[in-house]
Amino acid sequence: MMELNEKDGIVNGEYTLRKWVELYKSGKFNLTDNPYTNESIAEDAGMYDCWKIKTAVKWVERLGKKICDIARSEKINWNKVYVFYKQNCPMEGPLYDDFRICDIESGDVLYTIAHIKNGCYGEDFSGWEVWDFTVPNEKSNKSREPVLRGKWKEVKEYFCI
Repeated sequence: MMELNEKDGIVNGEYTLRKWVELYKSGKFNLTDNPYTNESIAEDAGMYDCWKIKTAVKWVERLGKKICDIARSEKINWNKVYVFYKQNCPMEGPLYDDFRICDIESGDVLYTIAHIKNGCYGEDFSGWEVWDFTVPNEKSNKSREPVLRGKWKEVKEYFCI
């Protein structure tokens, strides 16, 4: 059963994407000089599995704009999803970050948007990947391939922004 607190924009203990955008724009996730506060900020903003808290909060500040860019996409019902961040450590290449948009009732990941750095997976690619788990096709979760690799402009186009 879904636990809903519409006034606070919290469902099942997670901020709806709508509420997250509101909090981000209000400055709630901004970096402070206190490392304990920063850890709390990173967790509150949805950081999961982070290697460096100070870096995580800077990442939230910098890439939160990207989330705001696509939050109002017709593909995303911002009252029925939540977002979380993850820092990934591939077997080959540098760390990279992603954010995931999940169904707030089931917790299922609907989209993963990753900022890939040159050298990840031994490839000569730097840019964005979109993994869309909402549409079954040859480039879906089953094939373990992204549906898009490109610049942020192309990600926005994919989300019809």
